[in-house]
Amino acid sequence: MFSSKQLLVFYLPTYTPRLLLFFPDGNKAGEIRNSTTKKEVLKGFITLRKTPKRYTLYDENQNSSGFYLIKKNKNINIEVYNDKEEFLGNFQKGKQYGNLLDTEGSCWGKTVGSRLYMDEKILSSQDNELVRLRRGWMPLEWSKLFPEPNTPIISLNPELSNEKKLMSMSLLIQEFFIER
Repeated sequence: MFSSKQLLVFYLPTYTPRLLLFFPDGNKAGEIRNSTTKKEVLKGFITLRKTPKRYTLYDENQNSSGFYLIKKNKNINIEVYNDKEEFLGNFQKGKQYGNLLDTEGSCWGKTVGSRLYMDEKILSSQDNELVRLRRGWMPLEWSKLFPEPNTPIISLNPELSNEKKLMSMSLLIQEFFIER
């Protein structure tokens, strides 16, 4: 999944919503789904505190590639962990923009986007485009497999490490699970 430059994103608004990720050739690349257990929800309800929601990224073989914990206060904070449960960093979203922070707390990416339509970017400190999520720009040759031309596409810079790509996927959680 992380070797691909572009992935198509399908949001399934079911009882437990999830995101399906596809390669441009039509094969499933993976999915993101809510993995908060009933026990965690019940524990938060009994103690009257908000338990963080947990979303897990699965590859095409249903193996966990990592997970995300969403904590909401005044700002949104998405903590990113790999499949070995090691903390990689977090995505912090304020009112205007978001920052991707590594384990030491230094910013390696910032989000820039439009409020009117889906075109979100993660830029490096030198303003190089690292990741882009946009809707309405699907190439015509993909329309045989994906008939909806407004299918969102996430483009990943191949120079990013797999850990940073995993952290960049938190943008999908922000856009599809929190903003909706």
